[in-house]
Amino acid sequence: MPRSEIVFIEWVGPTLNRVLHGLCQYKREEMKEAAFEACCQTFRVRMEPFTGPVDLVFTAQIPEGEDPYDCTNYGITNKVIEDILVRFDILPDDGPEVVLSTRTDCPVYGETPGMWLQILEADADRVTAVDLYRSLLAAAS
Repeated sequence: MPRSEIVFIEWVGPTLNRVLHGLCQYKREEMKEAAFEACCQTFRVRMEPFTGPVDLVFTAQIPEGEDPYDCTNYGITNKVIEDILVRFDILPDDGPEVVLSTRTDCPVYGETPGMWLQILEADADRVTAVDLYRSLLAAAS
């Protein structure tokens, strides 16, 4: 059975809408530092590194009564956390050879705002949508 790890990071970054409306360099650095500090807390117990391809699944946790963002608005949070996984040597890289896919599930309600992250070892025999598309094109020609 492929390995899977689930962790909770007590941090959620700004929405993509906010970033698109202009987040200055200083605020971006402040955001990355806050994420790094939250990840230091999460990963203080060392997680064994993943050595092969993975899939990442992100699920925001928001306080009861708060309106959830659209799933795509968590993209900044996801990207910063993905970069930090490399910085902590949990992933060897965040390029397409290592991170085969990312998914953002609809937010869940909970006491503490943050981001659930599931890191799944990718199935070596998996067929991607691109693989299927290319095989269909090859069969049609």
